[in-house]
Amino acid sequence: LYTGPEKELFQWNITRSIEKKTTVIDSVFSLDWEADQHVSIYNQVYRLAKDTVLVLVPPTSTTLDGQTVSLPLIEKRQLPDDTRISSYVVYKKNPESNGQNIYSPHNRLSPGQFLSAFCSLKPDRTKLVQALTYLPQINIIDLHTGEIKGFRFADSYNFSIFRKHVEQVDRCFTNVVCDDQCIYALYNGINITNKEKAEDAHLIYVFDWNGKLVKKL
Repeated sequence: LYTGPEKELFQWNITRSIEKKTTVIDSVFSLDWEADQHVSIYNQVYRLAKDTVLVLVPPTSTTLDGQTVSLPLIEKRQLPDDTRISSYVVYKKNPESNGQNIYSPHNRLSPGQFLSAFCSLKPDRTKLVQALTYLPQINIIDLHTGEIKGFRFADSYNFSIFRKHVEQVDRCFTNVVCDDQCIYALYNGINITNKEKAEDAHLIYVFDWNGKLVKKL
């Protein structure tokens, strides 16, 4: 369990907590999201090994107008001394904006959300998948080699849509889970301004870990 304001990571013993009918914490680690010049609280923490975690830093607006945004970060960190082992740079720059903020039934689509994504860790802890919220694309990050591959639907729009036609953006992936064989990504595919079907997500795209589409349900 991670608490951002206190900057602490708790190892919760669920079995003993059930037995004793009270919360049992085996250990507490310092995990300071402000370390190494991060500008936002970690929004996800995955355990890779007893002394290693993977942390995700979301993109964050750094100016009052919301047009300047930090890049999302993925880091492998060592416990208990909370030191950075390695970083995974998925993007070199943010998509360009035309200065417009589009209001959808869910929220305001601004540059801070262009690179938002749902993530899932492969059970063997060797890879991480990202399914982008506003682009029909998944990214697969190899946590051992550092190799990053992106896969986008054929004939779909690309990052330039945020500058050229942001009102035409769709709500794409709305969740992603995985097992050691496949990635299961829930897909919406409806324009962000459509209020009638804003909550619909009627497709599941199944990919293998090489990014190949296996089936569509």
